[in-house]
Amino acid sequence: MDKRFEYYKEQYYFELNRKSQLTTSMSIPIAFMTAIFSACAYFGLNINCLLGNWTFWIFSLIISVAMFFIIKASSHLYKAFTGLDYGYTPSPNKLFKYEEEHKNDPNLDDKFAYGIKKSYVNTTTKNRLNNNFRANHLYKTNVNTIKAIVFIILAAIPFFIGKNHKDLNSLKTKSLIKNQIIMTPNDDKNWLASENEVEPSDLVTSDFPVDEYITESAEIDIPIDVPVSNLPLIETNDNTDTTGKEGE
Repeated sequence: MDKRFEYYKEQYYFELNRKSQLTTSMSIPIAFMTAIFSACAYFGLNINCLLGNWTFWIFSLIISVAMFFIIKASSHLYKAFTGLDYGYTPSPNKLFKYEEEHKNDPNLDDKFAYGIKKSYVNTTTKNRLNNNFRANHLYKTNVNTIKAIVFIILAAIPFFIGKNHKDLNSLKTKSLIKNQIIMTPNDDKNWLASENEVEPSDLVTSDFPVDEYITESAEIDIPIDVPVSNLPLIETNDNTDTTGKEGE
């Protein structure tokens, strides 16, 4: 066979190998896009922590730009790997059938070689156009994916600032409520000590006439005609009895 035939054959297999490489390279942007969608899902589930905070508007603006680029990347990725029809040389059974039908033709070898060469040219041209189209959209997919990643990182800055601010406020609120409701052990001891230090007079309300009652009780007079001997005995600490002999 001539060198031209070998050239067409090499180009044919080159485009088929290129197709396989482009298909394999598709996994890289898909992996990054999956990570981006996971980050967006995390932001969406925790967006409540930004409500009422100035970081909410900055985050919303940046994440909107990121979503714009990720949508463009998804669109280019879809175009790169759908709706493309690659060409291939005839199958062996078709070639064999052609040989059987023209086996008595003295120019069979030349016709067969020409048919194969023509098949190489047509399929290689078609496959090259498909690969160029796929490579172009794959490149745009990678560019938009990188832009989306950059804006996702930028969006994470105000998001975590707002989230940490809310967490700190929540901790302060819980600590304040705990200090107001729950009594610590030291406070318990101080409360017991203050209870033991209460004066007896403090237990009586100001409306109770303590002084008047004590005065009236102290001024009770003993009748003069009552004999001293009839007075009750007064017990002392040294167990001695006093009968009021001084009155006699």
